[in-house]
Amino acid sequence: HLPALLAPHRTSALVIGLGTGVTSAELARYQTMERIDTAEISSSVIKALPVFAPFTGSLHLDQRHSVIHGDAFRIMARSDQRWDMIISEPSNPWVLGVDALFSREFYRIAREHLNDGGLFVQWMHIRNASDRMLGTVLTTLRTEFPYLRVVMSQANDLILLASQEPLPNASLDRAAGLLADNSSVAGSLTEAGIPSLQALLAREIVPAPGLQGGRCGPQGPEAAGGEIGRAH
Repeated sequence: HLPALLAPHRTSALVIGLGTGVTSAELARYQTMERIDTAEISSSVIKALPVFAPFTGSLHLDQRHSVIHGDAFRIMARSDQRWDMIISEPSNPWVLGVDALFSREFYRIAREHLNDGGLFVQWMHIRNASDRMLGTVLTTLRTEFPYLRVVMSQANDLILLASQEPLPNASLDRAAGLLADNSSVAGSLTEAGIPSLQALLAREIVPAPGLQGGRCGPQGPEAAGGEIGRAH
């Protein structure tokens, strides 16, 4: 919901990693969404999507939603499509094959496939991640997206909201209006224990020096680690 609420435009999205389909299904709650593409490498996961229909509003029947079978890195590299938001939800960066989705090359391709003002979201599970690993991911992401907001969705889970430009204050006004006008979105967030926009924003973590509100400076996350995957 974070990118959908805060993005200046919300007509198209690419979700990397289908899982149970809940992320893509939540995006479908926004009436302005015209196209939701989901990249998934596992055919078994794709086949299982109808099983989760009670939790996704029968996403598999939504004409706006398309599942693209394949590796997300190659899907984006070969595509001429652009999206208003790209949401990446792979497993941990130390898993063989998954590390490419945390590389500078991947983030560059993602940036090139965003519409003007588009937002990139990186989900990261940090329970088994060292400080150095987290710093490395932040540093690598910032090489392509100079503005970064960090939100803790739940214990051990971070949502990294990245953009080319800082989010304007008007984004909050639009988000408040969306929640007031869209009972489906408001109800879903309330069910997740987030009854208001203020409750959602309260989950933002105070960024480290060099992260807040601007480009990464010499005291930013570079001190924590180097870039991931300069060559792929």
